[in-house]
Amino acid sequence: MLLSLFVLTIYVCRYVNCIRDGVGAVTSCGTNCVWALEKGFEYEERTMIEDTATSHKVLLSGYEGTYHYEKLIFGTPKENKDFLAAVFRWSRGAVQLFWLSFFGGSQGKSGPWTFWLVLLCTIGYLGAFVFGMQLAGNNMWLVFGLFAVFFVTCSTAFWFLTTGEFGRLLRYLVLLDNTTYFYGTIPAYYWAIVLPTYMCMTGSIPFDYYYFILVPGAFFWELLTWLLIQEVKYWSIVEGKRPREISILRSQQMYFVTTPLHSMSTYSGTRSGYRILVKSHDASSWSSFGHGGPGDWVVYWLVFLVAIEGCNILAAVIGIGLQGVSDSTKFVPYLVGAFTAALFVALVFDPFCILYFGTTKTITMKHAYFVFWVVLLAMGALLMCGLGNDLSHSFSTVETDVKDIT
Repeated sequence: MLLSLFVLTIYVCRYVNCIRDGVGAVTSCGTNCVWALEKGFEYEERTMIEDTATSHKVLLSGYEGTYHYEKLIFGTPKENKDFLAAVFRWSRGAVQLFWLSFFGGSQGKSGPWTFWLVLLCTIGYLGAFVFGMQLAGNNMWLVFGLFAVFFVTCSTAFWFLTTGEFGRLLRYLVLLDNTTYFYGTIPAYYWAIVLPTYMCMTGSIPFDYYYFILVPGAFFWELLTWLLIQEVKYWSIVEGKRPREISILRSQQMYFVTTPLHSMSTYSGTRSGYRILVKSHDASSWSSFGHGGPGDWVVYWLVFLVAIEGCNILAAVIGIGLQGVSDSTKFVPYLVGAFTAALFVALVFDPFCILYFGTTKTITMKHAYFVFWVVLLAMGALLMCGLGNDLSHSFSTVETDVKDIT
């Protein structure tokens, strides 16, 4: 099963590399790479991902990376725990490269100031958008206005940066992603554990929101993502075939499956990165096979995740039984929490069964997120009908009282 996840991840790489190819920012991520060597060329060999580190060095020196859409070589894939051990090594190497890039160890004409500038600009823009959404509150028109400004500015910036010589600026964004993606595991714990547990146990949602802005907006975002994927599929046809859409779902599965690996790599990669910078340590040594130990962390994590989500679903059912369905302030959080917990169980079900039982029967739905948001939209429609009935009942009560007074 994990081998199939690895193979389908290759389709995701085809998506990603076709996008990066537009700005000449394709980086080496394996042996299937050709280098155009020139006088004075040297590999960056101090990290566990020497191929990616060398790509960064070359791109920062003003060169480009290009993706070739043809199968020219075949390699030996890693299976199950060996594959998970490789994921741990890749992530650990990315952490090492992060410290080299941001604190003077990465060579090139641009230097580390480029990474700091891109990081600050990215965080600043996204932070301003999120802060504006918080200020907008329940003002629907202001929220839609902020969304419009966000998409217009992003589209304009993308057109400007992909035109002529400014395309190189987007390369820096690609390099930033290569050296910071492992930090994405931090919100994974919140979305997979903290949020569904809180909603299922307490019957409340831990943040303020306006349902009829949040759910349609999120559904629109999913739809926009799907349209973008369809567009990229036209760019990435190999041998007359487009990438399979299920690869996106598989990549989402691996995101949550490998969460403990990225967390552990952040710690170990930081330690080795410090030794590289301060003590000139060579941390490039690694082995391809026979080191599946990190896979045990994934097994323990998946057992914990499935167990706690099962408890969450049970708690939500008990809560609905005790509170009843008439009180929407409790019913909706319980139901949303149960759906969220079930969604995560569906996402990790296949890898969990393969690693723990050695076999599986697939129950993961291809359009799990689509179904999730459709259910929420249906709930919203029911709530709206209930709200309309409550309002009509209130008006009829007021009218009766007025007649009694007269």
